[in-house]
Amino acid sequence: MTNRTHPLRPTPSPWQGRSSRLVQRQPCKPKRRRLVRSRRPRPPATLQIGDAGLSRKGRPRPPPGGRTEPRGKVTMSALLETHRGLLDAALDATRQRRPVPDFAVPATPIGITPKALQPLLDRPFELDGASGAARLGAEESPFGFALAITYPTAEASELQRRAEAARTGLARAGLALRTGIALETLVRLRAQAPLLAEALVHTTGAPASLAESSGVGSALQAALTATALAYEAQKRTPTSLLRPAVSDEPPRRLRFGYVPRGAALIRGTALQPIVTALPPLFANLVTANPTLVVPHPSAILPLALVVRVVRAVLAEAGIGPDAVQLGIETADTPLSRQLAALPAVRLVDHGGEAGFAAWLGANAPGTRGFAASSGVNPVVIDGTDDMDGLCHGLAYSLAAHSGQTPTRPQTLFVPADGIVTEQGHLSFEAVAAGLAQALDRLVAEPAAAIDLLGAIADPATLALFPRLQALGRIVAESRRLPVEGFAKARTATPLVLAVEATREAVYAPPQAGPIAFLVRTADTAESIERAAHGIAAHGAVLARVHSTNDHVVATAADAFTALGVSVGCNVTGAGEGFGEALDEAATWLDEGFVLDRMRLVAVHRPERG
Repeated sequence: MTNRTHPLRPTPSPWQGRSSRLVQRQPCKPKRRRLVRSRRPRPPATLQIGDAGLSRKGRPRPPPGGRTEPRGKVTMSALLETHRGLLDAALDATRQRRPVPDFAVPATPIGITPKALQPLLDRPFELDGASGAARLGAEESPFGFALAITYPTAEASELQRRAEAARTGLARAGLALRTGIALETLVRLRAQAPLLAEALVHTTGAPASLAESSGVGSALQAALTATALAYEAQKRTPTSLLRPAVSDEPPRRLRFGYVPRGAALIRGTALQPIVTALPPLFANLVTANPTLVVPHPSAILPLALVVRVVRAVLAEAGIGPDAVQLGIETADTPLSRQLAALPAVRLVDHGGEAGFAAWLGANAPGTRGFAASSGVNPVVIDGTDDMDGLCHGLAYSLAAHSGQTPTRPQTLFVPADGIVTEQGHLSFEAVAAGLAQALDRLVAEPAAAIDLLGAIADPATLALFPRLQALGRIVAESRRLPVEGFAKARTATPLVLAVEATREAVYAPPQAGPIAFLVRTADTAESIERAAHGIAAHGAVLARVHSTNDHVVATAADAFTALGVSVGCNVTGAGEGFGEALDEAATWLDEGFVLDRMRLVAVHRPERG
């Protein structure tokens, strides 16, 4: 090995000259050596880990002691390798159809009084690099006060132009960098869970006790699943393949790659804005589709916070932040419809509203539509060996977030001659009384009840109660509960009505809020038939069946799963029907959710020599 020294200080030799005669080097006066300060090698450019949190403007805060990593474009391998453990865990969890336990959101008591949210109220929302000078926003908290936040927005044509300009950079970034950006964004959003939870509380009315776990935590798990699915679908496809020569034809080299569909639109929902928007947002990001996020006018803040974090990470990675943009719509400016009608918009994710879905099919037939809906979520009650647990579980599902969750049951089918339980035979009226008593116990203490109920997001929901009460026999009457410190809070306990099975026009249409119908049927066979008919007509996320007869359980499960609906069988207590089933949202996504957002293309070329 050659011993290398500093180039300014050559190794002294006792010999000098090229002749064969050795000449001894004469001593000379030593020169004054110049001190050369060596520089530390610069570390590779990587993004900050999100645990350090964000500033109020969405920028990463420097770690204690100052910034240790340089600014600038991140390398592809560095960012992905930073989160390799999280990606591997997500891939493993996706194959096993379960969430990632280590990525669960830590429980943080947040309460109703806004704390983390306070600095954002009564001022313009800052979004670096956002297009347009116009500002819109008129959100009101379901707990009775105006948020007074305005958001930057632009016209549809300008949003489309900027999305098209960002498309090439997003596609050329490569799968590794896009996946790393998605994972880094998820880590940062997880660090902001308390802020996001407060935003949900004061836009959707989500209960403080569930907003962080079910609202934010479930959304992050589902987004992580979408990221893993999109990564794995692209990664397992070979980038190059050599086909051997056939007859006189030379061998061929095939190069494969996925190309994005085009610009994507996410139309936010009023009740579950983060859960319904994050999975398509991250699927679009990893599959290189620039995305336009248009929140529901009553729930802008949660998605504005998400978009701000995504744009910050994109900018730090050297990719144009306009790959993800925020647009604001009102009743007078239907921005989502204007965007969906543009030829460049090829993907549309929406909440499944019948009116918008019909409009989309008529006015944008070339787009790929992805709808998230709740429907009627029927319950067939044939029998049980845990009557108290059954009633408590149903009461909990009806009351959680004031019946505004996607899995809330609406139609409960019970045979007219009653059911068989561990308490003996119980009549239809006894089942109704048991459910009413369970609801009474659940909301007996107003302060504890509000932790489960939250508030009603839409004032129009409260206006439904007087009209509906006249349509059936009241099993459980709805009443308003006071909220300390929030005199104008919109609250309501569940309303349960008993109706005959023949009055399908009353109980079949999906209702918003804590409204349910106890439907008297001739027998369990009719219960299953009418429940399946309701699913086919109005959709559902989750169906339930309770019976001690294995044949009844199997028959109901076959009927409901054939319609593409998951089924909970004999699950009672607080875990009724998968419990807070949003926690399992990550397990409901499949490859079809991501594969249709891109196309596989190939380039054929003869292999010479």
